[in-house]
Amino acid sequence: AIAVRCQRGHNLCFASELARDYSADIGGREKLLPIREGDDWGFPCCATHDLPFPDVSPSPDCSNVVPEAVSFVIGDTPFSFDFEPGNWAAPYTGSVFIPLHGVAGSWVGARIVAVAVDPMTGVLLPGTTIAGTATGAMSDFASGWDDGLRAHGRPAALAFSADGRLFVANDTNGDILWIAPIGLER
Repeated sequence: AIAVRCQRGHNLCFASELARDYSADIGGREKLLPIREGDDWGFPCCATHDLPFPDVSPSPDCSNVVPEAVSFVIGDTPFSFDFEPGNWAAPYTGSVFIPLHGVAGSWVGARIVAVAVDPMTGVLLPGTTIAGTATGAMSDFASGWDDGLRAHGRPAALAFSADGRLFVANDTNGDILWIAPIGLER
């Protein structure tokens, strides 16, 4: 796990897991997972539930690996995440926001995505970028970092303030920007 955060109001905590670099062709994926006692996420032997990495010997039993609801193609690199505190309008109310750092060297895929959360249970709804675009309950929120210029950085970490401002850290030039819901005073 590279980041851990607990969700407000639901007594649930989650972790973002980075996987083996260059393993997309053999089923590798990065994940956002609930933290529950006894769960096996598969790292470093299993890509996901029932899918061992073929170069691990002897072949591991991956039948007890918990299937993920939220996954990312290798290289999207979900460094951090935070839950919207209830100040944003639909469809972002209560969603989890994730900065995707993008592929090293090219920054392809650098953006911020949002994943819808069940408002009653706090459970993440299924979404993925495995096919190259955000699908399911995952949607692109902010993009443009991967424009080929690499002059303005890329998102590395983010956090919401209590008033709803989303602060985004940039790992190239040290800038921190903020994005606010409509109607929030400066």
